Amino acid sequence: MHKIEQKEIIKALREDIWSFITNPDNFSKYIDNYLGGEFLTEHETGEGATFRWYTKFMGFKLKSEEKVIIWKENKRVEYEGDMAGAWFHSQMILTPVEEGVEFKVIIEYKMPYWILGKFLDFIYFHHRVRKDVSKSIQNVQRQFEKN
Repeated sequence: MHKIEQKEIIKALREDIWSFITNPDNFSKYIDNYLGGEFLTEHETGEGATFRWYTKFMGFKLKSEEKVIIWKENKRVEYEGDMAGAWFHSQMILTPVEEGVEFKVIIEYKMPYWILGKFLDFIYFHHRVRKDVSKSIQNVQRQFEKN
């Protein structure tokens, strides 16, 4: 299993950041290469909410399905799902600090296809996920610090 962890301080209220990152209407504003999606459950937020979304990856449109497994209002949300056979567990954690709010994203994933998966992870996937997480965090930061 692989793990990517990145964080940034955002000068905003924790509640405002939470409202932004958990509102499905904002996904396209901060998730890099987001191509749209739809809910598979009646409720869009909270534990159990399940979402199918699409991303562009290596020139291909990939489908991902994920489910909220932990929802702690204004503090943390965790998802589990899969994309093209790769299992992932992602977390977004908001922690108040003196300068604002620490926004931390942690992605743990396991590639399919033992040898081929390891090869693809080594040459491309790990770097791409790290870059996408970094861009997404920067997009959230820009949303609140553009003034």
